[in-house]
Amino acid sequence: MTTVAEPLNQKIFSVREIITLSSQLVENLGIVHVEAEILSIKEVQGKYTILDIGDGKSGETYDTSMQAWVYDLKLRRQIVEQKLSPGESVLLKGTLSIFRKRGVLTLRVLEITRTGLGNLLLEFERLKRFYAERGYFSQERKKNVPKFVSSVGIITSISSGIVLADFYYLWRVLYPRAKIIVRDCLMQGKDSAQVVAGSIEFFNSTFPVDVILIMRGGGSISDLWTFNEKDVVEAIYRSRTPVVTAIGHEADITLSDLVADLRAPTPTGAASLILPDRQKLMAVLRGKILSLLRFDGVEPKARELTHLDQVLAERADKFLSNIRKKLEGLDKALSTLNPDLYLAERKQKLNGLLYKFYDMIFLALKNKLSKLLNCSQILLKIDLKHRMSNIRESVLIKYSRLNVVIEKIRDIREELYQLSSKFFSMSPLEPLQRGFALMVDETGRPVDFGSLEVNQKVKALFKDGEVFAKILEKHERNIIGRAS
Repeated sequence: MTTVAEPLNQKIFSVREIITLSSQLVENLGIVHVEAEILSIKEVQGKYTILDIGDGKSGETYDTSMQAWVYDLKLRRQIVEQKLSPGESVLLKGTLSIFRKRGVLTLRVLEITRTGLGNLLLEFERLKRFYAERGYFSQERKKNVPKFVSSVGIITSISSGIVLADFYYLWRVLYPRAKIIVRDCLMQGKDSAQVVAGSIEFFNSTFPVDVILIMRGGGSISDLWTFNEKDVVEAIYRSRTPVVTAIGHEADITLSDLVADLRAPTPTGAASLILPDRQKLMAVLRGKILSLLRFDGVEPKARELTHLDQVLAERADKFLSNIRKKLEGLDKALSTLNPDLYLAERKQKLNGLLYKFYDMIFLALKNKLSKLLNCSQILLKIDLKHRMSNIRESVLIKYSRLNVVIEKIRDIREELYQLSSKFFSMSPLEPLQRGFALMVDETGRPVDFGSLEVNQKVKALFKDGEVFAKILEKHERNIIGRAS
């Protein structure tokens, strides 16, 4: 156990102690101003808004970031009205706190001011001008996607199952004859740009396909920065195979989207742009067949075949709809098995509960403070000097009474001592202290000479022990029998 005076650099802390100490230091800072870039904006259940913020790094991802929580309704409306978006620089005013259970530093926002474009957006605009001047985005150099695609090379992360599920669903509906080859890639973070560029080269040389499709879910400008990297942009530009992108949401634009031969807003949109619609093809084919078979006796058969084709198409649609529902169910199940997603959701719920808890504690402390102020005002109105004088007199009276009681107890204690001395002198065991012995029978009761009989077993009690004996002879005139 360490003392308060022990130097902090020599004290051994527990995790709880170090977080508590850090929390106290952070909260003592009071109101702080933080200049940062917005990485992402999340609205949580219509109750509060979470801003992921970080320091700008030109052309790189953010190694350091934190969360800023916005509870005030006016500030949340301000974010919407001013159309604040990821990549913009803002000045935030608020208070810092640390969640005790997780040790996570957060900023509770009190004011928010836009300061301009962030470093990543400025770098994006610079790179956009750079590649545009060199003709990377020129429409003349872009390749056409084949009308009938026989194979599609997909570059995506399999862990984001809904992206593939959306594409697979429309692929089965539109044109399942096309072969699908998937490259599971790292789509964000360190080395991801090299991995994506390597996959583009793989589908150009090692495993040629008719079209390359790059798909990724939504995210912040930092999350999508891989697709603004030189390696990926150059790989798409050099690709001999047409490249189609479906990166992020429809509002998200990357350099890869601009240099690609075709950009799709969503994975399903990519499928509709790449793959032919077999139902439309069948309709065209039916029309051609009917135009060729308009002869007596042939047209009824053609109509019958057309009816059968429609029945088969309806059954296929129903079958594919069931598959879609199963895929969606599996995707939901997979998302619940994803520990990162599960922990992120639990973290958000925990953060919300903690802030509610803090508000409750603040309200409780405010009520207690109000009660204390009322009590202090009542105490100020009371004549404490007069009350203390009365209490002092009462204590003196009780003290004098207590002295009388103590004297009586002393007298009673002396009487008890004298009585105990008399009682001890009258005890049959008292002569034992002077060297005498007390004779008792086998049951422990004292015996006299008249009650003794020959061969009777007795016990002699001494001050420091006892002796067992047997009566051999018995004579008058107080002669004691010998013990065997």
